[in-house]
Parts: sequence; structure tokens; C-alpha cells
Amino acid sequence: MSSPFVWFIREHTLMRRLMALRLLYGSWEIAAETVVESFAGSSLTELHLYFEARCAQACEFCAQFVQREKPLHRAIVLFDDRFERLTGDLATSGALDALLAACERHQPPVAVTITGHDWLRHPSHDAIIAALERRPLLPKRLLGPHTALSDAGLARRVAAIPGLQAVALTLQAADADAHDAMAGRAGAFREVTSAIERLSAEGVFVEINTVLTRRAVEHLPRLLTWLAEREQKASLAAFAPEPLVPNPDRLQPANSLVRRALIEQSDAAHTVLSSLVGVALCAVPSSLHRRTFKTVAAGLFTPANASACARCTMGGRCSGVSESYLRAQGEGDLIPFERLPD
Repeated sequence: MSSPFVWFIREHTLMRRLMALRLLYGSWEIAAETVVESFAGSSLTELHLYFEARCAQACEFCAQFVQREKPLHRAIVLFDDRFERLTGDLATSGALDALLAACERHQPPVAVTITGHDWLRHPSHDAIIAALERRPLLPKRLLGPHTALSDAGLARRVAAIPGLQAVALTLQAADADAHDAMAGRAGAFREVTSAIERLSAEGVFVEINTVLTRRAVEHLPRLLTWLAEREQKASLAAFAPEPLVPNPDRLQPANSLVRRALIEQSDAAHTVLSSLVGVALCAVPSSLHRRTFKTVAAGLFTPANASACARCTMGGRCSGVSESYLRAQGEGDLIPFERLPD
């Protein structure tokens, strides 16, 4: 089966598009139907809807905590706030309800992933959850830090959303101090592990996301065993720096260290890992290659022109590495596939 087409859009961009169509056609319903038909065809499609709420964390791999203080970003936020005073935001105006209904009616239904800096801190997060609750047949996933789900009442409500397929949370280490340092906020580990426990107790399929920064790779062996002991599933993502991430080269782990961690804890890795996204194939044992997926974030990451990569027969399947990686680590750990040791 082929991978689904993913359509990623930010809330304010979507709201402006829906508003223009509503003015043209006279209703949110027709506007939403038009938008869904524009990106969803006869094959499987996923809508990744990104809510731009301010996150309380300052994760080392994320540019958001730097970006939000830039004058241009602050001006855009001010514009969006004034626009929403006139129209209502995506969740409270009725636009989100119409969009989710159109996704649910489409054949096949368009699966929806709610994501964002931290969508549970959105001023209208209650309305977002309510809109999801009103669409029982719609396949749904939730992606974010989700530390707010340490609250028992909120965790129960989210767990009860009909059609909920998974909740994904970020966990960088099985050690509290290490995770909090990488997340940039004291207490984050306690909250995210509490959220995992509450959701799991409610029967929710919980996914763990880990971004492979240098410190995360140092803690990866212990994290894999910690997750295996708790029968959790996880996805590892390569660190692909956004333009505003401060000094990204210091965060790049050598491919050999990623590979060593996966080999050292091979039993746990095979039990726990559902996917490795954007990780170079020469950083992954061959037994995990089928779980490794190529990704290129348009406008954010272009694979570097490494000579080792040019000689590799698996270039079409591999995400490669960034220029930041080459500056930090060089080509010494980049092994063309035909020379890859088992």
C-alpha cells in the first residue's frame, strides 16, 4: 500500500483561504468542501492542521522560541489577532466544524492530525476538542508536547474523543534532568510521563517522538530500554535544523553514534521503533531499513552534496544529511550502502 498524501497547513493560512471562499459562496460548508476537494483525491490523504499557539517549552531542536521574539513574527501575530477579532478564529467561527465535516464525508475520509507549537495551549483548545468530538467517524491523531495532558480531567476528555487513533508526545530521554534540559523547561519530564501514563491507562495508543540531537543520542540506549519495559512505541526523527535554531552544528550527532545505540539495544529497538524519519540509512542497522522513511522538509532542509552520498546506491531511498551535519561531523561516518557493515 502506498503512503498517504499529507497536506500540511497552518491555521491562519487556512482561515484566510476559507474566509475568501465563504465570501464567494456564502457558507462555511461550501468553502470547506471546496478546500477539501482541492487537496484530497481518490487516494488516502491526511490533513496536518498546525495551530500556532505559543509553546511553554524551548526545545533545543526547535526555532519557535527564537522566532516568536522576532519583529516580523510579532507583526504577523498582531495582524492575525486583529483579523480574528473581526471573523472569529478557526475553531470558534464554525470554519473548523465545516472543515472536519467535509473531511469526514470525503471518500475515502481524510484523516486529520492536529499539531502545532503546542495546540493544547491554544486559546480555543476547548473548542478544537469539541469539534473533534462531533466527528466520530473521522480518523484523528494528535501531535505535540502534550504536557497539559498530565491533568487527569483533560486526559480523560482527550482519550474519549471518538475516532482517536493515536496521541504522539515528545520525549527526549528517560532521565528527568536530561529531558528537561533538552526541552528547556523544568518539570517537563514529570508532566509528559504523567500524560503518557494517564493516556495509556485510558486505552489510548500513545506514540513517543524523539528528535535525534547529540544529547538525545547519548541517552537513546536507556530511552529504548525504558520504552520497551513499558511496551511503548516510538518514532525517531533526524535533527534537521530550521534556519533560526541557534548554533545547530553543536546539536548534530555522528551517524556512527546513532548506529551504535541502535545496535547496542537492538532487541529494544526492534520492539519499540515503528519508524525512523529522515535518518540516513548508513546510521541505521540494515534490519531496521524497512522502518526508515525518507523525508525532505521543503524550504527547510536540502540534502548536502556529500561525495559519499553520491557513491551510494540507496540515494533514492535515503534522506541524506544536512550541510549542518557535514560542518559538524564531516563525511567520515557516511558509508555508501554497498560498503555498509551489518
